[in-house]
Amino acid sequence: MRNMKIGVLRLAVCGVLPALVWFGAVGTSLAQSTTQVAPLEIKASPDVYREIAGNDQYRMVEAVWKPGQRDAFHSHPKQMYYWVTACSLRAYLPDGTTRIIEVSAGQAGVQDPIPSHSVENLGTSECRGVLFEPREPTQ
Repeated sequence: MRNMKIGVLRLAVCGVLPALVWFGAVGTSLAQSTTQVAPLEIKASPDVYREIAGNDQYRMVEAVWKPGQRDAFHSHPKQMYYWVTACSLRAYLPDGTTRIIEVSAGQAGVQDPIPSHSVENLGTSECRGVLFEPREPTQ
């Protein structure tokens, strides 16, 4: 039991917390810098994001960026994420600023909604992640 607690603590300190801090900072700055919400990721960049499972309430989305690939400006609802591979990324924000982020394979967490951003793979190999999010209400 003690080893399990240490493992959870290690994941929180080394993996999840840095991502949550970054995503929180992006979400906060985006909320202040834009009032318009970009299209959802699967609509804005179907070459990067594709639904791999789902039902009428939730969907699981695989994200795959080729080396040097940048997706279109898009939004995310509140969601859970899991990084399949380690990635070096640049996030572009609507106000013209950018942020560099390094993620580790196995890093996971929950992020608040992001109204608009674009992401570029700075690495030399594919960057893969999985998102779990609520499906948008049908109208």
